[in-house]
Amino acid sequence: IHPRCIVHDLHPDYAATRSALERAARDDIPLFAVQHHHAHMAACMAEHGLRDPVIGVIFDGLGHGDDGTLWGGEFLVGDLATVRRAAHLAPLGMPGGAAALREPRRMAIAWLLAAGVDLHDNPFSRDLPRPFLALIQQLATRKINTPTTTSIGRLFDAVAALTGVCNHTSFEGQAAMRLESLAAQSSDELGYP
Repeated sequence: IHPRCIVHDLHPDYAATRSALERAARDDIPLFAVQHHHAHMAACMAEHGLRDPVIGVIFDGLGHGDDGTLWGGEFLVGDLATVRRAAHLAPLGMPGGAAALREPRRMAIAWLLAAGVDLHDNPFSRDLPRPFLALIQQLATRKINTPTTTSIGRLFDAVAALTGVCNHTSFEGQAAMRLESLAAQSSDELGYP
């Protein structure tokens, strides 16, 4: 193919972004970066033939935001060409960065800290090794290797860990998928109206 332009994700470390940059430089093709969550919203708009401004609720794992942080729980207002972030989930640090993706218990600890819960006196952290708990607490409170995110996926990771559903994952979304599977098996009588 001979593209007239190349569009890539805003995140500089994605393999697709690196490939787009290389191809654009090699073939002297114009290059456009698109914010991850705006792309989700625009895709839904295109699917439904919408052109006028909309409110897009984009709940996702992670994506590079316009402000350099990791987004994933966004309320966007805009159209196919422009968008502004109107609201988002509360920002929270991911202790250990990418390690928090593989260990949902790290996000559980971060959410407990954010809620002011005593880490040494609660059912979740009683079974965690003390050195591990101290390390994650130190990373989170000192913001060392702890990128900020608004991701709903990281919130689901925390809930999965806090409920004992999943403390370790081998792929993105695994903790949320386990929660969803359990929810699908539960009785409607036990849920909220």
